[in-house]
Amino acid sequence: MNLFYTVMVVAFAYTLESIALLWIFAAVSAGRLLAALTHSSAEQAESQKRIGIGMLLYLLAVMGSVFLPIPEYGINSSVLAEFYPQRGSGLWERQPERAIAAAAAYFLLLGLCELFILGPTKASYSPSISDES
Repeated sequence: MNLFYTVMVVAFAYTLESIALLWIFAAVSAGRLLAALTHSSAEQAESQKRIGIGMLLYLLAVMGSVFLPIPEYGINSSVLAEFYPQRGSGLWERQPERAIAAAAAYFLLLGLCELFILGPTKASYSPSISDES
């Protein structure tokens, strides 16, 4: 699977003429490799659960922004013509309120999942003085 991602990133980087994409991909890959080598199987399972929930929420937010009606809230055609005249023909470029709504929904749902489903990670827990007694 990593080979597939590497080929895709290289193709995007070549198409967009951006070496930064390769550096970002290398940094993310190095971090994940280091985590895979140093974490226990329980920590890896927790990480996989968090990644899976994040992916699911991202897909739901994107699909919602495409299929649900999203109000403009002031991002009308005259504002877009003034501030973003060279926009492309994609849905999120023509209607940027959809991208904003998708991002807001994604981070809201991700935060709610962190609070109510996933809880704090073991690494983020630091005992206080009252925990020792």
